[in-house]
Amino acid sequence: MKWMMMKRHFPVEKVEVDLALSAHANARRWYELKKKQESKQEKTITAHEKAFKAAEKKTRLQVLQEKTVATISHMRKVHWFEKFNWFISSENYLVISGRDAQQNEMIVKRYMSKGDLYVHADLHGASSTVIKNHRPEQPVPPLTLNQAGCFTVCHSQAWDSKMVTSAWWVYPHQVSKTAPTGNILQLEAS
Repeated sequence: MKWMMMKRHFPVEKVEVDLALSAHANARRWYELKKKQESKQEKTITAHEKAFKAAEKKTRLQVLQEKTVATISHMRKVHWFEKFNWFISSENYLVISGRDAQQNEMIVKRYMSKGDLYVHADLHGASSTVIKNHRPEQPVPPLTLNQAGCFTVCHSQAWDSKMVTSAWWVYPHQVSKTAPTGNILQLEAS
């Protein structure tokens, strides 16, 4: 039997040797360098894992926040009175006022009912305001009347021109919806 020796080729690495040092000192220097490189590599891998976990956690949080935002973004139901100027008084009465002449007429004709109160500023062209009385058997409290009067004056031309004026109120049956013969239709209190 013949043994054949095969030549193996290993990758050749060039190593610098310091001739001023002994062979043992050169070997120790290369060993320390290798140990330092391994330490750096370990630290890099650890830092990479930490960064990856932090990025993963941040992404999960963002996904959760987006789900939360998606559930919150459902639109609420718009109430019928939100097309007008409106507020809820301190005593929980709904007060609505027209934004223009067409809305003023609509408020009086369509939305004012028995038990409500009609409020108007003592000024031509002021908006019609209605206090919706949810308890028609009881009178509207004075604080709500005062708030509705202030609201009416604040939404009139008197507010912009810094004019001092007042507001008045009447019951729905006292509001006339027809004009006298030969006159233009205006909402008037009788």
